[in-house]
Parts: sequence; C-alpha cells; structure tokens
Amino acid sequence: MTEQEKLQLLSEIIECDVALLSPEKDLSDLEEWDSLSALSYIMYMMEHYGIKKSGSEIRNFKKVQDILDTLN
Repeated sequence: MTEQEKLQLLSEIIECDVALLSPEKDLSDLEEWDSLSALSYIMYMMEHYGIKKSGSEIRNFKKVQDILDTLN
C-alpha cells in the first residue's frame, strides 16, 4: 500500500479530510484525533488484520507516521 493510500485509509478511519494529514503531522495538532478516533483505529486493526492494539500503544503514537507504520 502506498503512503497516499494509507493516508486516505486513515482519513476514512478517523473521519477527517485527507488534506489535513501528512506523515510528519503531530497527532496533538489534529483535532480529529481523539478517543473515538483511536477506538475506530483499534476496531479497524482488529477487523482487518486481527491485530489487537492496546491503549498504551495508541498513547505512544505521536505523529501520523506512527499510525501509517502500522497499516499494511
């Protein structure tokens, strides 16, 4: 999957405009990244990859790139 495809997928998971996303963007600067978005990400990973992500793993995400690295 290309970086642009991952950004598009992430925008769908967290329900935001893909134009707001870039790999170097700090998640703390992204209003759309909140507890509901994190839960959507967790559910997506479980449903599509069978991968369980814990809250502590999610809290360690600092940049969009950290999330992109987990998407295949």
